[in-house]
Amino acid sequence: MGIKLKISKVIDENGKADYKGLDIQKFVPGSQNYKMDNSFCVLETNEEDIISHLDIEVINKEKYVTLTDEINKEISKYTSDDDMRMNDIEDALSDIIGGVVNGSI
Repeated sequence: MGIKLKISKVIDENGKADYKGLDIQKFVPGSQNYKMDNSFCVLETNEEDIISHLDIEVINKEKYVTLTDEINKEISKYTSDDDMRMNDIEDALSDIIGGVVNGSI
């Protein structure tokens, strides 16, 4: 079982991922979860010697699960909002196309 981490400021000012010197090859596949504003991510790593860095916090399983759930809820809400907007657009286009086909537009 790997070590669970919270990494703050994971995206630098140039838009590139900054894992603070951690070996990304040792990250557990599928364990990375990113806050939508890129303020932090949580992940699990098999790296044994975690470097000391202000932006790296070793977290327990409960905190990892809690933060992952919060991130997933945020993503789900964003996706749901986009889906609703997309449905509204599709309905409007359908009405327009129907009006053109029926000759009312």
